Amino acid sequence: MDPRDLLLGTWDYNKTGRAITVQKGPGTNSLTIAHPLVRGGAPCEIKDFIRSDDTVQYEGFSGRLVDGSEIWWDRGVTWTKISGEPADRVRVAAARPRSSSGVRTHSRADGCGHSSRPDPTAGVARAPAASNPGLAFSSRPNPIVSAARAPGASNPELASAAHLLITEADIASRGLEVEQFQARLEPEDKHRNQVREGTKIKVAKELRLGRWGDRLSEVPRIHHADRLTLFQDQSSYAHQSPAALSGYNSTVLGRYEVLAVPCRADLDSQWHMYGAADRRSPFFVLHAVALNVGESAHAHDFNEYSTSTGLNAGKYVRDMGRIFENVLMAAESLGIAHLVFFPFGMGAFMRNLELCDSQYAGGAHNSKNVQLRLNLCQCFAACLAKRWPFIVYLCLTASGDGGEADINTDCFVRAFSSAGIHRAALKVCLGADSLELAQELAMSGQTALVNGANRALIGNHWFSGGARRAIDENLHRRSWLLSAFAYALNDFSSTSSRPALRPAGPGDADALANRVRQLGGKLMPLRLHEADASHRVGGKGTAGGGDGKGAPPGGSASRHPPTMTSSLKGAGRSVAGPVSRH
Repeated sequence: MDPRDLLLGTWDYNKTGRAITVQKGPGTNSLTIAHPLVRGGAPCEIKDFIRSDDTVQYEGFSGRLVDGSEIWWDRGVTWTKISGEPADRVRVAAARPRSSSGVRTHSRADGCGHSSRPDPTAGVARAPAASNPGLAFSSRPNPIVSAARAPGASNPELASAAHLLITEADIASRGLEVEQFQARLEPEDKHRNQVREGTKIKVAKELRLGRWGDRLSEVPRIHHADRLTLFQDQSSYAHQSPAALSGYNSTVLGRYEVLAVPCRADLDSQWHMYGAADRRSPFFVLHAVALNVGESAHAHDFNEYSTSTGLNAGKYVRDMGRIFENVLMAAESLGIAHLVFFPFGMGAFMRNLELCDSQYAGGAHNSKNVQLRLNLCQCFAACLAKRWPFIVYLCLTASGDGGEADINTDCFVRAFSSAGIHRAALKVCLGADSLELAQELAMSGQTALVNGANRALIGNHWFSGGARRAIDENLHRRSWLLSAFAYALNDFSSTSSRPALRPAGPGDADALANRVRQLGGKLMPLRLHEADASHRVGGKGTAGGGDGKGAPPGGSASRHPPTMTSSLKGAGRSVAGPVSRH
């Protein structure tokens, strides 16, 4: 029998609901696969698709033929055969995880929502859950348990942790609104590189440069430049540390500043161009700088946030909370209706904390590391429990391997579900692409996407080949408008292999502010009450101050900010009045 006959026919693809067609290729040992998300339909050698152990490989994904009618790929992708020669039955020891009702479902993503239909193979026999990592999602041992048992641990949330809360059912059981987004095929590096180079060409064209890397000869006229806004924290607390200020040691974006930059996505979550018919409203990207206490052995902020015994966790969490609340105030000032957020500062900037403080040895599973992440999430939750006139969309990921992403998700779910946040004010988006989500939401109201920015270079080195998965770089690679603003704000020039913003002079504290005004944007002070500013995290036995009782956004105590158009219209180079929260 021709081994290709195992696969020939039409398959339903649960990501889009569109069909995948598998046909015989031009050679005696090749296939041609017409996939809705993989362009070209190039022939594929049968030996590269079906491996000797009956597994299948395609576009970086691994999978297995199941009962002759399905291929179950990793990351939740499923192909279900709907016509053609049936594949030989292949028995497997375990099946995919099912929904809480016991019936596995196929979800069709439509950008922001999905519908489900029963799985026709729901009756396939399955091995015990212990033998299947997928089924073990909700019963995977939680490193938070060891944190609860650590000396001095007294957090009741930790003490009750029995497993990682990372599935849609787990999150919903905690009273949070949650939506599961479908897994995406990762674009190949070749395609990523082509996108990056294409964005550079587009930026050069729009800024009227002779070529990429040329110094701007005049102030460019960029679409929506009047909406560009730099929010500056004017409180005395924000000025206590010289390292927190713009202009200190190559710092461009100050520790407590928020830079709102207009954006429009050019590529979707698959890194494919939006079509000409796709309406895309502009939205904001809010650049904010997280504290870096663990990116490397020389983490930028560790010394300031440490004592002779190691990391000063209380001070670190407090100031991260202040940064987050400044982001919330900036969003309120802009008239935002939808705010897209992610585990801010909980990736690379914490990942190697053990290199600076040996108490955190063991990575994300270290009990002190888990406790720190949970405290940080509780601080964010306390900030959000105050009344804000917008909905926060929290983008979380879960791989099921018990790693950093799973622990972050678990900590957010535990913290946010017990903070008294009004249910209508928060939506957990599990597996969502934050840029695509923000672009979708922008069609229904003013939207902002929070970005973990680089303090010394707006957009970081998006134009180079590194940082393959970093949010900052990839947002810029997928939006020429965002990248054009970064080029102009950085006063970019490729005179060196590692270009950086050119300040007007050594230690110039106003370099970024001056460029914002030159481009037609404006400055807006953020001024908190000093009593608020001196202690962001408090409350007996909690990670945040206040009574912990949330209220719906836009409640009686809330200000009703103007819309983005009215608040920024005609701003030019003026300086607006302070934004304060009472």
